[in-house]
Amino acid sequence: MLHEILNEQKETVKLTKQLICKMDYLSSVMENIEKETNNQQKITPTADTKGFREIVTEGIGSIKQVVAAQPKNVIHQKQITSFPEFKSPEC
Repeated sequence: MLHEILNEQKETVKLTKQLICKMDYLSSVMENIEKETNNQQKITPTADTKGFREIVTEGIGSIKQVVAAQPKNVIHQKQITSFPEFKSPEC
């Protein structure tokens, strides 16, 4: 009975040592990853919007030309009144 317990304890110690080795390896890998991420330069891309602005400006200009060239709807309103309206300048 004692031999069984001793063998189980040896097996447990062996597994524990293996786990400790794996944990050490993983922690060193994590440290390397953290060092690499800290050492990397943060690159912020500069947005060159000059071309985009020119395209938009040209598009807006062409839209303004199209709107200006469209015929305007003119509605002529004619009204015949028998009696002038209240508070009208004709009173």
